[in-house]
Amino acid sequence: MATNYKAIAKKLKFEGRAFINGKYVNAIDGNKFETINPATSEKLCTVAKCNHKDVDLAVKVSRKAFNSGVWSRSSPEHRKEVLLKFAELLRKHGDENSVLECVDTGKLVTDCINEVANDAPMHFQWYGELIDKVFGKVGPTEPSITSLIVKEPIGVVAGIVPWNFPLMMAVWKMAPALAAGCSVIIKPAEDTPLTAIRVAQIGKEAGIPDGVLNVLPGYGDVGEALGRHKDVDAVSFTGSTEVGGYFLKYSSESNLKPVALEMGGKSPFIVLEDAKINDDLIDNAINSAFWNGGQNCSANMRQIVHKKVKDEFLDKVIKKVGLPCFVKASKSGSSYGISKVYRVEDFENAMKTAFNEDSDVLIESSLDGIEVSVGVISFQGEIICLPITEIVSHNDFFDYDAKYKGKSSEITPARISNQMRSLVTKESLKIYKSMGLKGLSRSEFIFKNEVPYLLEVNTVPGLTKKSILPQQVKLAGISLTDLFESLIDEALN
Repeated sequence: MATNYKAIAKKLKFEGRAFINGKYVNAIDGNKFETINPATSEKLCTVAKCNHKDVDLAVKVSRKAFNSGVWSRSSPEHRKEVLLKFAELLRKHGDENSVLECVDTGKLVTDCINEVANDAPMHFQWYGELIDKVFGKVGPTEPSITSLIVKEPIGVVAGIVPWNFPLMMAVWKMAPALAAGCSVIIKPAEDTPLTAIRVAQIGKEAGIPDGVLNVLPGYGDVGEALGRHKDVDAVSFTGSTEVGGYFLKYSSESNLKPVALEMGGKSPFIVLEDAKINDDLIDNAINSAFWNGGQNCSANMRQIVHKKVKDEFLDKVIKKVGLPCFVKASKSGSSYGISKVYRVEDFENAMKTAFNEDSDVLIESSLDGIEVSVGVISFQGEIICLPITEIVSHNDFFDYDAKYKGKSSEITPARISNQMRSLVTKESLKIYKSMGLKGLSRSEFIFKNEVPYLLEVNTVPGLTKKSILPQQVKLAGISLTDLFESLIDEALN
């Protein structure tokens, strides 16, 4: 029988408190923040907003537990038994935890099942089984001396977890540290804290002693406090290169704790000369950039293709995308670096044009239909969707000449049905909120058979006399002066 994930979602009970010393507690200062379902923009629950005071408490109880030996000096057999029980319970609650991950992250539930119900328990099982198979060493010495190398837990370990694989990343840090006998403090990403909070209780049910596993939700100041704390013995961080550098600084300015860093990359998809250029390879080349919404550290950001198979590879990619297609610079504006490609032989020049504007280039299928632009702004404390503009280009597409040389018609309000208007309004507001946007934005859609397809989101829209957003603002009855004053006040406060 197929699992009814919607029914599970309706029965979910959300826990947003911190987990310290074996129990759920509010932040010491009582501060909270909201976590939302990014797929619906609906509030899931309020979450404890911890700070340095909560860090001090968690480190104190972690150190006490470690020094007591209740876990750090327990027998390998005992730790193994507990971690295997942990894995068993994670499998038992796999569906529930997967759905929790789904609503907290917006991931596909099928992806969550693989990560939460399958991979997470496997890691606890693997490290549990490893515990009694790691041995010290006897060094070669003269007969009168015995030299032993004994592996011991380092102490209190802090794990800083990103938002793209919330539970998996937490488990990657929890499992080996717990197997070694360490006390662990997990700081989940503020966007996706719920599964780590939930799993801490499951750890207690499995037999993890109080104080050995703690979870502190909150913002970056929690991570900094852990990185600087002189009673934290090691930090494992996964996230941006910039923030990873901060943790090296925190270590150097505190107790020179070891810092393990997993940061950003620029992963290539490499096609060698003996590769079979078949549909499976092409599908992987395309999908590897978009798996998990492109939100993974090994996302395919560039293609490195041997010159002997380049033409065949490119031909199959274009056939998969279809002609005509658009080649565009990812971060460019005003249609710089964009080309509409009708012939395979024009593709290479289009790529060069795009790369002149940006190091990241997008290839998009061409859609014919009604193009609309939806402005969303923050004004006087409210998020407002502006009147929608219909874009009618007199050129082949809405290029630079069409935008700025009068070769287009920009019709506000757009000539679309109320149903179409409602659809893009709802989607644009959802995009604005789920992306955490502030100030001004414009979302571009094309309607095909009255179904809206998102083209792009402009987070720095133009504000010239010919730009779309000022036209929409005017029709909404808001002066640009009032809008800018509101935005300045918002930025300052």
